[in-house]
Amino acid sequence: MITNKFMATERERTILDTAKELFWNFGIQKVTVKEICKEAGVSKMTFYRAFRNKEEVAALVVDEFIDKIEHDYEAVLVQSIGFPEKVQQLIGLEYKYSSKMSKALLKDLYQREKKGLALKLEKSQERLMKLIETHFKEAQDEGWINPDLSMDFILYMLNELNHKVEDEKLLMMYTHPSKLIMDLTNFFFYGIANKDVQG
Repeated sequence: MITNKFMATERERTILDTAKELFWNFGIQKVTVKEICKEAGVSKMTFYRAFRNKEEVAALVVDEFIDKIEHDYEAVLVQSIGFPEKVQQLIGLEYKYSSKMSKALLKDLYQREKKGLALKLEKSQERLMKLIETHFKEAQDEGWINPDLSMDFILYMLNELNHKVEDEKLLMMYTHPSKLIMDLTNFFFYGIANKDVQG
């Protein structure tokens, strides 16, 4: 069994990468071990030598995804560049990470039965919110964010928008969840004004 998700053997890495691609396209529930093995070009015996089950693979894939997001967000926020440039890069990251996610995957990640995966995402969002709070406060002190707005309000609204990806009614308005995620992101940073004519 893999004890460190970043120390996988080449064959285990192939299984994890294949599983991620399938999960992102079709969701976690619909993908079977048989399908992962077929796409990865390995036998079921090889799969079960490395992993207990599909749920372990899903947890490892989500852990790696969370680690990558947190690393990339921090890398943007700690740069010595202006806040507007950081915002553009953060929006770019949102697109990068959401563009390949299917509705089925989002549903699987957030549905109540998948408490483990949903909990991982919740804890990651909490860590990101603390990081964002520090840098947003700096941006507010520098005049980039409206000083009349309470930081508690800003963070509360950001957290509320994060939860909108779980809204089935809202998701149904979009052909792909990435468009919803990008609309939420742009709405948070720019409101309903045309960002191209602001200033």
